[in-house]
Amino acid sequence: MPYRTNDALPPAVRRHLPPHAQDVYREAFNHAFAAHAGDPRQEEASHRIAWADYLVLAMIVLSLSLVVHSLIAFSEPPEFAFSIAAGACAATSVLMLAYPFAILGHYRIEIGV
Repeated sequence: MPYRTNDALPPAVRRHLPPHAQDVYREAFNHAFAAHAGDPRQEEASHRIAWADYLVLAMIVLSLSLVVHSLIAFSEPPEFAFSIAAGACAATSVLMLAYPFAILGHYRIEIGV
């Protein structure tokens, strides 16, 4: 079922996402829900796609805030700034690994079936 307002979103989504991210999640869910009409796993797939979109946004924010900021905040970055940047890059890479699976699910591409 599509969500008309953020108040209708599942409690876990409202609890974990700020209001603007809830808007993004709701719009992604509603779009995916309409795209998967007739699919027996329509709601499940729509939630996965909506979370995947949020993961990409989180990845961008994480990259910009931790990598770029930690390297330009200091004229001569100390060792811990490089450690923070490296850790943020690793975390961003892990987040990005989940995205192709969401795309495959969105376009109903099944591998090995």
